[in-house]
Formats: sequence, structure tokens, C-alpha cells
Amino acid sequence: MSRQNTRTVQEIKRSAFSILELMTVMGIMFVLMAIAVPVLNVKSNSVRRGASQVANILLLARAKAVTTRNHTRVVFFTNDCGRVDGWVSYAVLMSTNRTSDEAQSWVYLDNCQHLPKGSFFALLPGQQADMPCPDNISASMMLPCVEFTPTGSACEPCDIKIQEGVVRESLVIQRNTNNTLVVRIDEIIGKAKILQ
Repeated sequence: MSRQNTRTVQEIKRSAFSILELMTVMGIMFVLMAIAVPVLNVKSNSVRRGASQVANILLLARAKAVTTRNHTRVVFFTNDCGRVDGWVSYAVLMSTNRTSDEAQSWVYLDNCQHLPKGSFFALLPGQQADMPCPDNISASMMLPCVEFTPTGSACEPCDIKIQEGVVRESLVIQRNTNNTLVVRIDEIIGKAKILQ
């Protein structure tokens, strides 16, 4: 009977894991987690990059207004306008004739810019203006915008909210509502800053 008892004890010892095996498995898990964590943070980086990109373009538009002594606007496209995707595109325009606020008196300074993939505009400025469509200058549409005066001040204070998500065929698919950054434009000095 004692032999039978020793056999079962030896079998039990063989079926258990040694501390070395457990440490090896835990080491492999830590290596896999170290690889996976930066990949999971890529989407939040797209929101951070998008907010930085919009803040920079607002600062450039303000500088353009001051140096040229002309009103300058950054417009945000909410609908698809030809080849321009809504909710992820924006452009800088400058006034050619300040005595008139018609759409034809504004010209695009550059091509339309896009937010990084994985982010979209969740909140846009309340100010809207009749602006020319990028593809067809004769057509115009009401678009949200931020306008800078020749002194560098903004016509209205506003917040622009950038959130994690995707836009497909004018349909916004939100991914993470907690992953949001706000770009705030000060009315008096016209500076844009990113709020956490």
C-alpha cells in the first residue's frame, strides 16, 4: 500500500507546474502585452494629431490675415461637396473683396485638408457663412467657419471638438466617445489652444 501512495504522490508532482515554467509563461505574456499596448493607442493618437493639425491651421490662417491685412476663414465641410468628404475636411480661404461677403469674393488658399483616419469633427463653430464649393466656385453653400480679422482676432469665440470615429458615406460611426479633444479659439487674441 505504501508503494501505491508513493506513486500517486509522484504522479501529483509530475502533473503540477514548476516555478520556472510559470515564470517563463508570465515573461512571454509581458512581452506580448508590451507589443500590443502601442498598437491599441494608435487610434487615440489620431485624435491628438487631428487636434494639433487643426490648431496649427488656425494659427496659420490668423497669421495670413494679419500679414495680408485681409479677412481669412477656415471652413469646415459638414456635407460631401464634390470630392470633399464631410465631417473630416477643412480649408483656408481669404477674402478678395471685403466690401462684399458673397461667396465669389472668397478664394481658396490651398487644397482641402483632412483629419487623420480614425477621427472626425464632433462639434464645429456656430458661425456659418455662404462659401464657394471647392469643386465648383460658382456654386456655394452655408458652411461652419472661423473668421480672423486683419488685426488677428477671431470674429467669434468657438470650440472645435475632434473625436475618435470614422465617417463613411456621410454617416458618422463613433468609436470611443471618451477619446475627445477640443480646440478652443479665443475671440480677442484669436489664438487656438488644445484642451484636454
